[in-house]
Amino acid sequence: MVARARAALLAAIVATAALLCVFASAKEPRVYDYADVLDSEEEEKLEEYLAKLSEETGYDLVFLADTELPYIEDYDAAERAAIAHADDFYDYGGFGDPAKDYSGMIFYLDMSNRIPVITTTGKLIDIITDARLADLFDIVYTYLHKEDFYGAAANMFAQAKKFVDAGMPRGQYRYDAGPGGVDVRIERGLILPAYMRDIKAIDVILAVGVGLAAALGYYGTVKSRYSLKGSTYRYELLANTEVEITESQDIFLRESVTRTPRNPPPSHHGGGGGSIRSSGTHIGSSGRVHGGGGGGRRF
Repeated sequence: MVARARAALLAAIVATAALLCVFASAKEPRVYDYADVLDSEEEEKLEEYLAKLSEETGYDLVFLADTELPYIEDYDAAERAAIAHADDFYDYGGFGDPAKDYSGMIFYLDMSNRIPVITTTGKLIDIITDARLADLFDIVYTYLHKEDFYGAAANMFAQAKKFVDAGMPRGQYRYDAGPGGVDVRIERGLILPAYMRDIKAIDVILAVGVGLAAALGYYGTVKSRYSLKGSTYRYELLANTEVEITESQDIFLRESVTRTPRNPPPSHHGGGGGSIRSSGTHIGSSGRVHGGGGGGRRF
């Protein structure tokens, strides 16, 4: 009896270990084609491609196509519903690493309303600015008009990878894209104090002139002190001294937040426009902040 019990226990341990290995080796899918817009070969290729890009960038990249939403005649209402659906799928689907602020992107095709949506989370909000988002939608519509759904996804994510490699634009800021909100300007990087932001070119020229005059005056004083008066020997100050800058870097000083009341902008981002530095944001039902939005028109 004891021998049988030990054998059974050992078998259970081995089976559990094997099961854990299977789960550990299983890859989280990134392509969810519930609308069958991709054939089996395209779906497999896109799955492998997104897994590769996600590993290279460190961000979750997800594709979703479905007919979950009902047809909504009013475009703005349909787009808002599609954006909310994409946000929820990403947030409640367990995507994104909490240690990386759940950073990632989802490309959603609402096939009921034929609306494309690209929403971002975490660090990708700051990288995929409004202008870059418009560029992504230009790519998307080029392929969607030809019913090439694989081409739309693969080429859009390829361009998004280039934006990730390029990094966050200098002076990037976010603003609340919700109706009746305010512009929330969050600048990152080397921030100038508020009193320095309205400096004109003439002010810079005058400041440089005064600084140069002061430097020359100081140089004359030092030179006269180190020259041996009444002697033929003179210390060659310029020949024996030099200034060498061995390192130069931008130092993050602080984060500047400016809130300005505004009129509500259009809900979509399609058709170009937008600032290379600005990123519109909205809040999903999970309470998480997202960037991106809809393409602005049906395909």
